[in-house]
Amino acid sequence: MDGFSQHSAPVEASDEPPATLQKILSWIIALISGLVLLGWITGQRALMSVIDGFPTMKANTAIGFLMISIGLVCPHTRRAVSRLQIAGLLLAILMLATLSQYLTGYSLGIDEWLIADPYSTELPGRPSPATAVTFIILALTMLTAPLPLTGGYRAFILLLSASIPLTVLGVYLLDPADVQSSDFFSTVALHTALLFLLSTAALTLRLYPQHRAADAGASVGRRQFERLLFPVLMGPLALGVVVYNLMVSGELSPGLAMGLYIAAFSVVVLGALIWNSAQESLWYRRIADEEREREATYRKLSSMMDIVRGGIIYLAADGSVRESNRRAAAMFGVEPDEFSAVNISRFVPDEWRERFERVLARMTSDRQLRHYRHRMFRLTLQRKNGQRFTVLCSVGPVAEPSGSVMGVLLVNAESIEQQMRQLKREVRIDHLTSAGTRASLEARLNELESYGSRGDGHVGLIMLDIDHFKAINDRFGHLAGDQILADFARRVDDSLRYTDTLYRYGGEEFVVVVVGATEGSLERLAERIRRKIADQAFHWQDERIAVTCSLGVTCHREGESYVTALERVDTGLYAAKEEGRNCVRLL
Repeated sequence: MDGFSQHSAPVEASDEPPATLQKILSWIIALISGLVLLGWITGQRALMSVIDGFPTMKANTAIGFLMISIGLVCPHTRRAVSRLQIAGLLLAILMLATLSQYLTGYSLGIDEWLIADPYSTELPGRPSPATAVTFIILALTMLTAPLPLTGGYRAFILLLSASIPLTVLGVYLLDPADVQSSDFFSTVALHTALLFLLSTAALTLRLYPQHRAADAGASVGRRQFERLLFPVLMGPLALGVVVYNLMVSGELSPGLAMGLYIAAFSVVVLGALIWNSAQESLWYRRIADEEREREATYRKLSSMMDIVRGGIIYLAADGSVRESNRRAAAMFGVEPDEFSAVNISRFVPDEWRERFERVLARMTSDRQLRHYRHRMFRLTLQRKNGQRFTVLCSVGPVAEPSGSVMGVLLVNAESIEQQMRQLKREVRIDHLTSAGTRASLEARLNELESYGSRGDGHVGLIMLDIDHFKAINDRFGHLAGDQILADFARRVDDSLRYTDTLYRYGGEEFVVVVVGATEGSLERLAERIRRKIADQAFHWQDERIAVTCSLGVTCHREGESYVTALERVDTGLYAAKEEGRNCVRLL
């Protein structure tokens, strides 16, 4: 791969349902069912029945709604059995017992278990079959809430639970007297139907959270569901009430009323679909814009990754290569496509592979990886052809929707070491004169002070300075001065033995370190250097430039530091200049 793939941030899973609307609906259900129970306890019939003379909400029905609201209000937990399931189980037992009484004709005594019903003459206190069946469907939904069921199954159950109360609500809106004409619906109160619809809506919000990491597309379906729910559901219902009343009053014939209803229904549904399509088009345009921005960012990042002078790899927890740049694949002698399909352990020598896999397993845990992220490691790996090479690597955690991935930066250690050797050489060698630098001189003197000269005689120091060098620079220019410095250092170095070393101390000053010297031999060497410089003129273009130098000479004395000896030879150089230059002064 040319670079890294861009991953959008993972959608956070929400264990809590949408708090506002779902909890509001749950508290409304609890409030209404609580008021109904209060009406039964205090004898306030107005709280039991919305319309005077029509069915009341039974006490057991109110208790069933309280169970639903308690299960919905309780926070979601990861326990084996949640509170929502417990409430669903209790509700299912109560309503299955009620339904069994209708099927067997045998009374279990649970209809007036808590509160007596003085208002019903037939089956007092018993919820209708429609109520029991709807409660059982809702209880089934609550019991299966934690299970990984498909959205289609849940939608079917929830629509089934809404069908009965919608039928009751439609009959109440068209002709309330027809409710009591059916044994199945005979005791269903108006607010019972409304609470069933609220319960279905609350459970829908609970079971279809706005953000679900396992199914990111759930939010798309949820958005369309919320957008189309009210126009498609309430629109035809309201139109049906209007058209029915116009037909009953005689203003419309049955055929015209039906035609008008069909036309109005089609317009409402078509308008809702058009509006939803427009909103989805807008949403997809935004997604397309974001995708273009993501692709542009990916291209930029890919280009940047290939500029990096090193290999970059994404490793999964098992060591498999997820992504890499071209330099990483080239390091191992494989093609990028081939490299992205292998495990990194394949490129570890056999004798270290088991240990490498153990270390990798420890590092890929989040806590351990945070510990290792700021460290540099030295590893010996092997290419596809078996050739071994050494790398320096650093690691760091990378977040992905599918789990943690480890990012690895690999740098060829051999090239780094070669560059370090070159840098050390550049630091220790003066680039103009090829003599040692002052730092190199200090390192040499420290070495001599620590380990000695390992030879006969003393260590001698000669400090040289080109006379009137500033005047040469002023007259002939700095290029000429640089050329004279280089030629001067070469002539001095030609006068030395292979064991003697020349260093540029600063500017036009040089120091010679002579191992195994006596004062006499050291003074003779200094004089030979002085004559060689003075007798041979230097050349710059067509000019002949006469150059002389002053020299201070000393031998290191037993028991003293080399810093002291260096200060003394500097004093000797100063004395030679005071004596008229172009001379040697021994101290």
